[in-house]
Order: sequence, then C-alpha cells, then structure tokens
Amino acid sequence: MADKRSLEISVLVHASILIGFLFRYSFIFPLLIWKTLKHSKYSERQSKQATYYQVVALLLIMSISFGAEFIILLNESSNGIVQRVDATFIRQLELVVYSLLSLYALYGAYRCSRGKEFKYLLIGKL
Repeated sequence: MADKRSLEISVLVHASILIGFLFRYSFIFPLLIWKTLKHSKYSERQSKQATYYQVVALLLIMSISFGAEFIILLNESSNGIVQRVDATFIRQLELVVYSLLSLYALYGAYRCSRGKEFKYLLIGKL
C-alpha cells in the first residue's frame, strides 16, 4: 500500500482535470508533478496516467470544435454562402463531454484516496 503522501499526490493529479474548466491546458499540472516531484512508484504511475488522460481529453475537445467547423464548411448552401457553426451549441457540447471526462477522472481520484489501484481504460495499459 502507498504512503499518505503518495495517496495525496495521486488524488491531486487526477482531480486536477477540474482546472480544465478554467484553463484548457490542465495536463500541465500533473505533468509538472510527474516530472519534478520525487515520489513513490504508485504516485508516479498515477501522475503519468492523469497526464496522458488529460492530453487525450484536450485532443477530444479540440476535435469536437474543429470537426463541427469542418462539417459546416462542407455543407455550403446553394447560393455559395457558408454557414457558421452555432458557437453556443459547440461550447455546450464541449462542456458536456468535458464534464463526463472529468467525472471519470474524479472517480480515479476517489479510488486513489482509498489506496486502491486505478487504471484508465486504454491509457492505463501504456
């Protein structure tokens, strides 16, 4: 079982995804912890996973935004006028997707707070 400091670090890096609601590049926080702090293998593994997960979350959110713009550009109207994507709808979609991704990361933080191993789907095998 990991020591108390390792558990606290692990909870913190998973919960740092919440920073993404204010600052899109939330992966910087677990990355800094992973690369700068001296800690146990448990918290290092959790920091690495949280970093990768948050990078994937950022890429997913960016692909939603770019994908919506691209689809609208393909659906050019008959008179040659290109319709813009409704920015409010895209932001709401990004918020819903990011909220779901954040809930999964918070579940990881909860598991770590209990001293249990947590592995993200797909990413955890890296």
